Parts: sequence; C-alpha cells; structure tokens
Amino acid sequence: MFFDFLFKKRPKSLSMGAIMLKQEKLLGKSYQDREIIIQEGDVDRNMYVVQFGEVEVFRKGKKNDEELHLAFMKQGDVFGEMSFLDNQPRSASVRAVGSDVRVLTIDARMIMRRVHEDPFLILAIFKNLSGRLRESNDETSRIMALHNQLSTEYLAINKKLGSLARIFEESQLETFSRWQVANVAIRVAEKLKEWNKFLEIITPEFIKNIGLASTLYDVGKGGIDPNIFSKKGCLTSEERVVMRQQVAIGSQILKRTAELNDDVKFIRLAVEIAEHYQERYDGYGYKGLQWERVPLSARILTIVDVYQALVSDRPYRAKYSHTEAIQIIKEETGSHFDPEVSEAFLAVMETVACQEEDKNVFIEKADSSGS
Repeated sequence: MFFDFLFKKRPKSLSMGAIMLKQEKLLGKSYQDREIIIQEGDVDRNMYVVQFGEVEVFRKGKKNDEELHLAFMKQGDVFGEMSFLDNQPRSASVRAVGSDVRVLTIDARMIMRRVHEDPFLILAIFKNLSGRLRESNDETSRIMALHNQLSTEYLAINKKLGSLARIFEESQLETFSRWQVANVAIRVAEKLKEWNKFLEIITPEFIKNIGLASTLYDVGKGGIDPNIFSKKGCLTSEERVVMRQQVAIGSQILKRTAELNDDVKFIRLAVEIAEHYQERYDGYGYKGLQWERVPLSARILTIVDVYQALVSDRPYRAKYSHTEAIQIIKEETGSHFDPEVSEAFLAVMETVACQEEDKNVFIEKADSSGS
C-alpha cells in the first residue's frame, strides 16, 4: 500500500489552489475593495484560497497608521496556512484588492477530508508554504543588501567628501531638518508610483537615491556669503545675482564629486536636483527652463524645499504654520509647482499629524535644557 502511494502517477500540477478549486461546488465568500479577510493577531485554524480577483498581504508598521506591504496574491493562491499548521495568531492581515474578490475558506475538517481523498494535497500544502518561505527569505536578503549598500555609499560620501563636510558644518537642528526633507521626498516619490505616475522613472533605485540625494541638493548655499542669507531687509539686484549662483556652485561641487566617486550612485541624482530645483512650472525659475526639461527628481525637491523654507524662521520673517504653508503650496500649484507632484505632496502631508499649528515635520524646537 505504501509503495503503491509512492509510485502512484503524480498529477501534472501540485498547486494546492488548483486542487481545491477543482471542486466547483465550493463557493467562497465575496469581498469588496479593501475589505479585511483576515486580521493580524486573530486566532483561527482556517486556510484560504483566492477563487477570483486579488488580495494584499500586509502588516502594521511601528506607528498605527503605517502599513508594510508583504505580497499580492491572485486566483489559485493560498494564504493562512501557517496559522493552520502551528495554531498561532495571524502574523499578517489580508484584504481584498478591487471589487468582487472571492475567497474560499477551508477549515481543518475539510482539509483532513480532502487529504484522505487526495494524499497529494499534503504535498501541495508544503510546496505552497515552502514557496512563501523562500520568497520571504529572498526579500529579507534584498533588504539586507540594500541596507549594506546604503551604509557603504553613505560611509563613502562621509570619508571621501571632506569638502562637503566643511561646507555644511551643520547644527543638529539643521541635520534633523535635512533628513526630514529626504524622508518627505521619498514618500512623495512612493505616492506617485502608487498612483501609477512616472513609472518609467520611479524605480526602487530612484526612490532610494532621491532620499540620499536630498541631503546634498542645496550644497551650493555653502558657497554664498552668509551675510546675504542673514540680511533682514530686501536683497539688492546685485545680491540676488549672487544668491542665484548657489545653483552653479552646488552643481559644480557635486559634478566634481561624482567624477571622483563614480561608485557612489546617488550623487549623480544630486547633481540633477542641484541644477534644477530652483526652476518653476511656469518657466520663470533661475534658468527659465521649460518644465518638460526639468527632471522629476528636481520637481519633487522644488516643492519639498519651498515647504521647508516656509515653515522655517528667516531673518526677514517669522516662519509660517504648517496650515499656512500648505495653503501657499496649493495657491502656487500650476505656477510654481508641477500639479501632479503637488497633488502627491499634499496627499503625503495629509498624513502628518501636527499637534500644534506652529509645529511641522521638518523643524523641532530645541530642548531648553540643551540636551
């Protein structure tokens, strides 16, 4: 009997979903877009098969409003098998993607009956689980490799670019602000990708590099007389000419840096941003370029940079509140800012919780104790 099972002709496909879906009389439950199918932390011993449509697997992030996307599953795919096997709480949530998603719920009794009818089902279960574990391991390896690459590149920029370090000489507050600019730039790029905008440009490498490049894009300011930045009154025409030189200075510094460190890939994007972030949608920027000639990276940094400037104190004015700055951004959309990028920026900023009107994502008040 045992040898008969071993040498029994195996089915062409060992897909658990295919095996379960063969029984057309089993009709799953229908779900609408974003409706939760299983919830992270719940306890049950069911497995599920996607009969029609697509579902998304995700987990909660460190903050309650954050989500970590894990996978999409389509017709014939199985999920929930780990809790079925180890009787532990659900490690992730699953929700419907789109309308008319149908999912078949398989309880333990049904599985045992099906295993008795078709012993190959248990092999299909383990094949499905093994594939998921391999995908998880591959993703973990990818994340570790990305982390190592970022660490290596950032160390390279710190070790090799002594001139940049001397130009910045930033305080802790300015450093904090710079990294927040990078964070928002990344989130805007991700939002555009989520909306299927600029897909030929917004690759995973672009998203990573725009974050790193955003810490360097305005390096040219370090080559301008600081008295111009600290002036309380209006600038003269001569001072405005000098101020505009920051674009040329920054791009020259970064171009030279890119030549000396061609292995540090994000610097090339920093050059692109430094040369164009002072351009405007209506063509009245520093160089007067037509907007289609302005790279997407610079379009993103243009709006993030202006917001950062608005919510920061200046010698000639007090900072604007977050609400006031957002209103200015809206009013300038279509003249100063790219409408598509502006829409993504505003969507990102809607998620920013401002406890007080004069607080914002970039500037944190220094601790009065000095610690």
